[in-house]
Amino acid sequence: MAPRAMTLIELAAVIAVMAVLAIAAYPVFTVRPGDMGAAAGLALEDIRSTQRQAMADGAPRAIVFTAGSPAYAYGREPGAAAPLIRDAGEAAPGAVFQESLTITFNSLGEPAGLVEPLTVTLSHGAERAAITIHPYTGYAARGTP
Repeated sequence: MAPRAMTLIELAAVIAVMAVLAIAAYPVFTVRPGDMGAAAGLALEDIRSTQRQAMADGAPRAIVFTAGSPAYAYGREPGAAAPLIRDAGEAAPGAVFQESLTITFNSLGEPAGLVEPLTVTLSHGAERAAITIHPYTGYAARGTP
């Protein structure tokens, strides 16, 4: 029996499998360890989540940042005994928050007592990432420190 080459269908199937594997592997090669943007993104999403939770529950919810610490508590009633804890250091080892802040959202999603924009800064050495929370609306966005 003579050696046989691959058919066009077999070649297309191999290319399709390789494309699926490449798509699955892409995030592994694009996210660098110690990414300050990723750590700030986690904190930003938790701020937004805490705000949404306050509106959904119709009750105040707080997020607490501690200066010199990568961990913060979020999504619970202010002063709750068992808050949810997130460690931004998992996304950016060595990163810490620069300010001690408690941001409490009321049932309308407004940051309580905030009259001018508030900035939360995360740093590791010279690298910094900032999140700004705006008064009245509670809109939170990443920005420059």
